[in-house]
Amino acid sequence: MDNFKQLALANGKAPRLWIAQPDFRGTFGILSLCLSTLLICVWNAIHPDIPMRRFSTTRKLFVAFMWMVVAIFAPELLLFIAFNQRLAATKVLKLASKTFSAPPSKSAGEGDDTDLSERNVGKRKHPLTIVHGFYSAMGGFVFDFLDEEGQLDGPTFLPPGQTRMCISASGVQFLLRHDPDLIPDISEYSITERSKGSSFAKAVLVAQLAWFCANCISRLAQHLPLSLLEIATVAHGLCGMITYALWWSKPLNVADPTPIRGKRAREACALMQVCSMKHLYLAGGIMSIHLSAELDYLTTLPPNDEVEDKKGVTSIPPLSELPSVEGQIDSIVEGPVSLVPEKQSLGVVGLSPKQYVSPGVLVETSIELKAQILYRILRNDIPWHARRRMHNQPVHLTPLDVKRWLMASNAMRRYGVDLKSLADEIPSQQPHVMPKATMQASSDSKAKSLVGIVTTNAATVLLTVAFGLPHFLGWNAVFPSPRERHIWHAATITVTSWGVALGILAAIGLSVRWWFGASPWDRRGETAFVACGAVVYNTASGYLLVESIVQLFFLPREAYNLPSWSNYWPHFG
Repeated sequence: MDNFKQLALANGKAPRLWIAQPDFRGTFGILSLCLSTLLICVWNAIHPDIPMRRFSTTRKLFVAFMWMVVAIFAPELLLFIAFNQRLAATKVLKLASKTFSAPPSKSAGEGDDTDLSERNVGKRKHPLTIVHGFYSAMGGFVFDFLDEEGQLDGPTFLPPGQTRMCISASGVQFLLRHDPDLIPDISEYSITERSKGSSFAKAVLVAQLAWFCANCISRLAQHLPLSLLEIATVAHGLCGMITYALWWSKPLNVADPTPIRGKRAREACALMQVCSMKHLYLAGGIMSIHLSAELDYLTTLPPNDEVEDKKGVTSIPPLSELPSVEGQIDSIVEGPVSLVPEKQSLGVVGLSPKQYVSPGVLVETSIELKAQILYRILRNDIPWHARRRMHNQPVHLTPLDVKRWLMASNAMRRYGVDLKSLADEIPSQQPHVMPKATMQASSDSKAKSLVGIVTTNAATVLLTVAFGLPHFLGWNAVFPSPRERHIWHAATITVTSWGVALGILAAIGLSVRWWFGASPWDRRGETAFVACGAVVYNTASGYLLVESIVQLFFLPREAYNLPSWSNYWPHFG
């Protein structure tokens, strides 16, 4: 600057204190602008679920990085997860408001095991908000089998080393219908104070996206071409903003869930696990392996049936004959129990295995293969109902199975429900309890009603169109070769119309099932179909992203010109 001043004074002129920006940009400027906008948008859009226990900083960053990869390569998937969680939160809030606004009935003590109809289910101290709904949908409540001092609080049916079960959104709805007093009465402030949301981060996101969009609009208004990378950033930014809006009330980075403890909680957990399908989610939730709930393989018999004594097998009387189930389960259940299907039972409601009916060799093989993969990854033993057996072959229950049945039986008696009513009330294939919370579980609503299926497919159409439509801005862009232009066109059409095609195929599937007398809501085989479609969709989406980067090095000269006013808007890039 000193040399500049000396030169200016030597020429007899005053120094120029303001130098305007050049009216052109470089490749690095385009790349840095798009990447900074993309990363800011993605980082702020991701709202992970609550871990079962507090994550280390390294683990937290790894989880965030993996979801950033999903958001960059499949932003519409993260958008769909946000939509489903918003829908689940709204359902929880609606049912909770209805439940807790009901006129209070006869009051009962905190630890009383009277029937639900005799309990006080009136208004609560803290009003319910959508924040509570999201908190329920993101794993905010867990069944904890340890007391506050870290010791087992009673008998457990969980695998060794596991002491908690996460309650899903459908599980919270189950509790609202049958045992709402178990749900802690917490304030919105107690949730939001643990949230790590930042007003500054929101301001940076809004400012950066506003500048980027204004820059793109001004370029189009002045007939300056956009690079494909800018167009891809617009599509990702649009998905990110919609995702952010859907998750606006979702708490961010809450470290610990709220535990629910006690005898009633353990019995409720046992029944909810019996009613829950077993799931393993892969590739961000696009694919999943699932097995039917234990409920589908159970029936009930009169509770006074005695368990036949067999060599090496423990005989257990019905639950009603035990003076203190809570204190005696562990001492009584010392070995496996053998039950003859539909002839012997356990518990006050008489739980008994159904007689095995072979669904066919192919289906049996498929179930066995899925069970081996699922439980090997989960490092658990394959349960009795996922094993192949003969028609009248006795079922051998482990001590953990027996404890689960006894506790579930006690909960069924208290709630006044039977297996049929439980099967009829389950609105979806979502599990009530899970070993841990994961956003992948929200990648599909697993709806089993016409309204639910229509809502899911309509959302799929709108969300894929929201991501695919901006790519049509590059329809007439300059490409490195004609072949790449044609592939871009095909990929753009594929991405935009994928949701429509999926909805049409879903409607055809429902119609075919209805025509042949099958249940229209039977979604078996859908996972494989969606997985195959996802391969095509992700290939097209991936090509759009890769080609956007490649085309950056083949831009026409006009793409480097700047609009006349955008230089003075504060931004990162």
